[in-house]
Amino acid sequence: MNDKMMHMLGIARKAGKLALGTEAARESIVRHKSALIVMASDLSERTVRHFTLSAENCGVKTLKVDVTMDGMAKFVGRKTGVIAVNDIGFANRLLALSAQN
Repeated sequence: MNDKMMHMLGIARKAGKLALGTEAARESIVRHKSALIVMASDLSERTVRHFTLSAENCGVKTLKVDVTMDGMAKFVGRKTGVIAVNDIGFANRLLALSAQN
């Protein structure tokens, strides 16, 4: 994940368009608010499987990034391994930036 993506997550956080943490992200998926689930590189395989299946069932895209939970904390202000992006514009921009890598 490049710096542009991390900065985009920081902007989305300031705009109030993220749900941080497993419980908040899970609720966001279930309530059909999520447009994208971003997962850290050091997230457990069990959690990755759970969120991948949940997201697929609800038609939400997932993105596993090459950044640790500590790395994400620098930009979103909280150590977390799962972030739900609740805005289609931010989600599309993050996906476009990830395709450039």
